[in-house]
Amino acid sequence: MFADTSHAQTEVMEQVGLADLVQHVLETFAQHMAADTVAVYSYSHDLREAVLVASTPDQPAEDIHAVIEQFCATGSQNSIVAGSQLPGLNVASAQFLLFKIEEQPIGAMLLLSRSKSAQKALDAQLHLCFAAIQSLLQNEYRSQSEAISLTIQAIAQHVGEGVSPQELVNIVSERLLRPQIRFCALLLYGPRREDRPNGPFAYLDMQGTWSNRLGSGVGVGIHLYLDQYVELLKEIEDRKIWHIPDVRAIEARFDSLVRGFLRNADIHSVVIIALESVGRRLGVMVIGTEPNREFTQQELRSYQAVSEFLALRAMANLLKQEQDFVQRGRSALLDAVTDSVLMVLPSAGSMTGDTSKTTVLTINKAFTTLFGVSQMRAQGLSLPQLLGKMQLPEDVRQNLSNHWLATTVRDPGTQRGDFTMIHPTGYHTTIGWYSSPVMRDSKVMGRIYIFHDVTDDRTAISLRANFVSRMSHELRTPLTSIKGFAQYMLEELSSSLTPSVRDYVEIILDNAQLLNTLFSDIIEITRADIGDLKLIIGAARLPNLVEHVVLRFEDQGIKERKWIETQIADDLPAVQMDTSHISRVLGLLLSNAFQHTPADSAIRILAQVISTSGQLPFGAPADLVLPSILVTVEDLGEGIAAEDTELIFQPFYRTRDARAARLEGSGLGLALARSILTLHRGKIWAEARRRGRRGARVFFTLPITQE
Repeated sequence: MFADTSHAQTEVMEQVGLADLVQHVLETFAQHMAADTVAVYSYSHDLREAVLVASTPDQPAEDIHAVIEQFCATGSQNSIVAGSQLPGLNVASAQFLLFKIEEQPIGAMLLLSRSKSAQKALDAQLHLCFAAIQSLLQNEYRSQSEAISLTIQAIAQHVGEGVSPQELVNIVSERLLRPQIRFCALLLYGPRREDRPNGPFAYLDMQGTWSNRLGSGVGVGIHLYLDQYVELLKEIEDRKIWHIPDVRAIEARFDSLVRGFLRNADIHSVVIIALESVGRRLGVMVIGTEPNREFTQQELRSYQAVSEFLALRAMANLLKQEQDFVQRGRSALLDAVTDSVLMVLPSAGSMTGDTSKTTVLTINKAFTTLFGVSQMRAQGLSLPQLLGKMQLPEDVRQNLSNHWLATTVRDPGTQRGDFTMIHPTGYHTTIGWYSSPVMRDSKVMGRIYIFHDVTDDRTAISLRANFVSRMSHELRTPLTSIKGFAQYMLEELSSSLTPSVRDYVEIILDNAQLLNTLFSDIIEITRADIGDLKLIIGAARLPNLVEHVVLRFEDQGIKERKWIETQIADDLPAVQMDTSHISRVLGLLLSNAFQHTPADSAIRILAQVISTSGQLPFGAPADLVLPSILVTVEDLGEGIAAEDTELIFQPFYRTRDARAARLEGSGLGLALARSILTLHRGKIWAEARRRGRRGARVFFTLPITQE
């Protein structure tokens, strides 16, 4: 009978209030019901607390409130309890009746009788009273639920438009707050820095306000400094939603500005709701009522629901700000890079990683300048679409398309190449490009392309190649003539040469051969550095190569009373190498060892397989390719000073000891050895002399090809 009056009840409740209406119904029916005390309670949304709405007499004793809390906590159904089970109440019986909406408890009625047993069934008057109050509670519940839905819907519709905190407060005041509400404010923690989104904070910034007297926006921008509210804020964070029935009870905990505002607005009851999301403190929402007006549990439930949604939206905005901050930082970092950079990701739903189904994630400023494609135009394009917009010669565009589209985005391999184009400033330029996967947790997430202007490098290489070619021709030709004439004089005219002239001719021949070796070494180093040194790579066994090189030094060893000892396993795996150039490397190291080793001493050659970095000697380079064969050449000379261990591999460098001993040599041998080994993906390094160890040790590696 009450369902048809729900709309009228809602309008009356907005003006009078739920508690007043329920109290009126109780007083109307109380005299006709067989009970001494009747109390109506409203449940909190989590069913953990029962709040008194109305009662006859007006204020039941605290022990009566404890009974309803007990029923609430145990989730009891409609029941009658004997007074003997309720010690301390001095009642004969208690009747507990649940108010429900769609089987969900929303409140309860408690009837206590001191002189006679409670009714076992609802009489007509009690039935009418119960039905009237349940209708009021249900309409309150529905009204608040509808207000929550409309408020959240309105906020959701406006969020995409960049709604401000003040506009959010306006929406809440229009859609959710009833006439008895006098004040609403939204305060957010600050200052909020992009690099420290979770604090520490210094104040609460009032970013949106509404009052029924002064309207919207009054007091916006005021800061409430947190050092004055430490205990208060901790209580809010612990409670999450803090209902203060009489704000005068905690008035002394506010500063003078807030106290003056509360008095001026004539605010009686306040609810403070903590705005939090995923562990982040965002701010608080404050709502105040007029005097003699309490918040119902449905109102508190609606405020908390809306506040949770507001917190989610605020958190989404913060995350977007953080994402924008990271994106701006990434863009600034990429723009600071002089090379052109392009990064692509697989398109949504692409399981194969097909490069044609990619999405451009970002390009940098250098890319825009070089290829004439802006960040805005490139964003979201596929790789083929981007290629179509890049300012490139058509043959280059087609060549890049063939290379890039033949490789999937998730391919773990790398690509590289180069092409020639007209630079935006009008000159011919050569661009070298490199492509590699972007990894995260061992998974390929996308692909990056880097473009570098290699025009100067290619020009330098070309000049060096021309220099080598000219040196080879212009210097070797006269040297060949000098050597030839000197040899002719020694062989054909030997009998007619005086001893002094013969000595001069031999000096000419020796120095011509020395110059020829010097020029050959310079040419070899230069060719290796510019990639023009041609290697004939094939599988070869290192023990055989070492044996042949050692034989070349046999006569020198006998003459100088020095010998070579080898410690090489016969079962070393074959290595892919150019045997003539690796023989040259070993020969150079043995020549150095012979120069520095005293007579009646041994030079040792050791070779072993190295599979892990733990097997390497101290001081080995960190970027070695493993597994490799490690070759060691040891002598018993004066050793190498620590400051010289890297310098000796530079062209023309000679140590102080070598200069003092007037040892022959140009300082090119070790530089040439490093250039040759680099082309084999190997490394060479020297060990500094140490106390207690005689001589020098030089190491080099040759990678073992994995089958």
